[in-house]
Amino acid sequence: MFTLKELVNWFGVTVFELIIITVAIFFYTITIAIKLDGFLPISWWFVHLPLFLADFFLAYFCVIVFIRQCLDCLYRTAFFRAFWSFNQIAVLFTIKFFLCLKLEGDRRISCSEIWAPIFFHLLLLMLRGCQIH
Repeated sequence: MFTLKELVNWFGVTVFELIIITVAIFFYTITIAIKLDGFLPISWWFVHLPLFLADFFLAYFCVIVFIRQCLDCLYRTAFFRAFWSFNQIAVLFTIKFFLCLKLEGDRRISCSEIWAPIFFHLLLLMLRGCQIH
């Protein structure tokens, strides 16, 4: 099992971001259970709403951290962290967006098109894993 420090280093996120992600996944599991049990007729967009809100809060937090690091004259660290964080958020948002489109049946999107961004994300994680000592 990974330690918290290893997760923070490997994924390039803070503990606060991990808490946001964990809470979003918790509410996502509740909404997906409600949807699949047929308890309420909710759309797939509503099911994925906790994950989209988590993306928004993570992006907002990244902007705050970027500004704080720039004010502390840590420009190189700020730009690298902002690039890494926004790239992760954008790739995962794209996957969730395409998945919602596919589940709603609005467009003809193949499964390979939905999951293609995950390979880019895994490549970035592998590169980051090689940089960690």
